[in-house]
Amino acid sequence: MSMKKNKFRLLRADEIECKIGNINKAGTGLSLFLYKDARCDMAVLDESVGSLGWQREHYECKENLFCKVGLKDEDGTWVWKSDAGIESSKTDKSENYKKGEASDSFKRACFNWGIGRELYTSPFIWVTNATIKDGKCYDKFQVEEIDYDDNNKITKLVIYNLSKKCESFRMGKAIPKKKFILTDKMAKDIDVLITETGSNKEKMLEFYGISNIKELSETDYNELLKILNGKKGAK
Repeated sequence: MSMKKNKFRLLRADEIECKIGNINKAGTGLSLFLYKDARCDMAVLDESVGSLGWQREHYECKENLFCKVGLKDEDGTWVWKSDAGIESSKTDKSENYKKGEASDSFKRACFNWGIGRELYTSPFIWVTNATIKDGKCYDKFQVEEIDYDDNNKITKLVIYNLSKKCESFRMGKAIPKKKFILTDKMAKDIDVLITETGSNKEKMLEFYGISNIKELSETDYNELLKILNGKKGAK
């Protein structure tokens, strides 16, 4: 496929990664960023221009590692676009750091060719249902759905918390509150407390306007539980 005819496709949901950004001091929420990894860039390049239709080279300039990605034009000439990775550290010369810098420069060069550039249109992603402890969060997040308009702008985005097995973000819509269901065990615990405190179950059901403990709303359940535990503690 020639370079002039090539147009890199938009990224699929399964090709996009989520990275935790800032966590607020109160520990009640965090931001997420969307990104692609180097394997994604290589797969899109192979798919679009073929494995022989592109190449990459790394070089240093003023202690910064650059990567240039070349695509073959219709007449067989190579056209290049380059970018730098994370600034090199004078103290950290580990192999992993160097690999990370090389990968970052490659991904940035691919952005210059347009691969994944649509991620720049991502909305601000704020998550409030993550597990945060001591200012850190180890939950894993996944892009479930993503759609774009004719200008390659993100119009739909759904992110799922793999650790908590629930939806964490939906673009343009609030996450629906999970319906409260009073389980058999919860109802049994209430019955035990009623017996232990010598309370009148019929009057309690009448007070809450229900015929069965399992009909209690979340608010009424928490209130009744507090009352009964208070009576038990006072005995």
